[in-house]
Amino acid sequence: MQSTMLIVWMVELYLVEISRCAVDNPERERELQKEFDAFMQTAIVIDCMKKNRAVIYDLMASHGDSHNLTALTTIHRDYESVIQQYVNQGRFEDALAVLRAQSRQELVYKYAPVLMEELPVETIKLLIAQGKRLDPVKLIPALLCLDSAKHVAEIVKYLEFCIHSTGCSDAAIHNYLIQLYSEHFRDKLLTFLETQGKDITMISYDAHYALRICLNQKIQDASVFLQCLLEQWVPAVELALSFDTALAKLTASQPTDQTLRKKLWLLIAEKEIRGKHENVQEALQILKECDLLRIEDLLPYFSDFQKIDHFKEAICESLKEYNVKIQEQRKDMEDSAKSAERVRAELQTFRNRSVTVGAQEQCAVCGVYLLLKPFFIFHCGHKFHGDCLERQIVPQLDAEVVNHLMNLKQQLTVAQAAQNHSGDSMDVITNNKEHLKAQIEDILASDCLYCGEVMIKTIDKTFIENWEKVDSDWQ
Repeated sequence: MQSTMLIVWMVELYLVEISRCAVDNPERERELQKEFDAFMQTAIVIDCMKKNRAVIYDLMASHGDSHNLTALTTIHRDYESVIQQYVNQGRFEDALAVLRAQSRQELVYKYAPVLMEELPVETIKLLIAQGKRLDPVKLIPALLCLDSAKHVAEIVKYLEFCIHSTGCSDAAIHNYLIQLYSEHFRDKLLTFLETQGKDITMISYDAHYALRICLNQKIQDASVFLQCLLEQWVPAVELALSFDTALAKLTASQPTDQTLRKKLWLLIAEKEIRGKHENVQEALQILKECDLLRIEDLLPYFSDFQKIDHFKEAICESLKEYNVKIQEQRKDMEDSAKSAERVRAELQTFRNRSVTVGAQEQCAVCGVYLLLKPFFIFHCGHKFHGDCLERQIVPQLDAEVVNHLMNLKQQLTVAQAAQNHSGDSMDVITNNKEHLKAQIEDILASDCLYCGEVMIKTIDKTFIENWEKVDSDWQ
């Protein structure tokens, strides 16, 4: 404690004497400065400085001795104090040099605003040199306060570096750059938006915010682009029509929905016709630009006093198109009729087709002779007993179909019982029974068990469901 008091007292004496000699005796001042520098380099003073740095700094600052204060803070690598001293002295180049030499990012965030205001070009070079080590979002509050032309140009340069070189995708950075583009560099805005792409899920900026800025700043081409991005097609076409008809036509052609696209082209057609009411032929050229429009769509926009001769060519062309479509539809109808006739012929052929079943034929499921029980034979050649096929097919059917099948079988049982009790003369019951059988067969035998859709649906079904049981059996 005593040594600390003595050291502080000696520093005070040195500072007073150096300050007094600086005016009257420069040579003596230089000698005292050397003695003071040597004194400050002694081990006991250095140890005292580590514990009482703030006291010594305040003492030097109270004497206004910026030279010794700066030298001392530099020796002890107290960069923040050094930078602050340089800033207080207006030595911004020196402050920037110290900031560039040190590696603490928090000091860059703290002093960049001050240095940016005084040395925008050099400060931006420093920020760019830091690269990805800096978080540009933390610098935005400081950058927002600078709005002069020289500052804005450098800020834009830094934001472009962050986006294009470091790959920054933070929305705040992109939105701020869009704002600066809209206010100072309009010619760059549309290009920047286009480089972000037309997929709203992939862009890094807020499209709604960007659109508000563009509309407020009356940047029309960028506004149309953003409206298309947000699928605000009608406002986009209406805005494009106010300054560029070609852009409006390009915009109207983008939607995939034909109804919407036709609606947009009708907006263009109305403006074209209203603007060229004296030149009908030129106005009707829009029919060639959009295949969705017809002459009857455009007629309401023309004056009632236009001569019919003006529309003769367009009407004739429209009639030709209708005639072509009618011929195409007629051909389609004829082709459909021929296909239906072929199907009917094939069905008739299948009805008349017969298969010879030998006594040795076996069921493809159980392997028992086929003729022992009712059976089904498919065109592919597979043969199944009716009950074997039912056991295999029913588990693959939907619950609703299974319920319907069970209901049909119950009705068949009832019909069979009614026929047995009533004799063979009841034709109605017999017909009903045959109809029920046909429905049941349609469900069970609509497709081959091995060649049809049932087999395809089981492609992802495991051959063995209970692996533990199989494993225990093998052991």
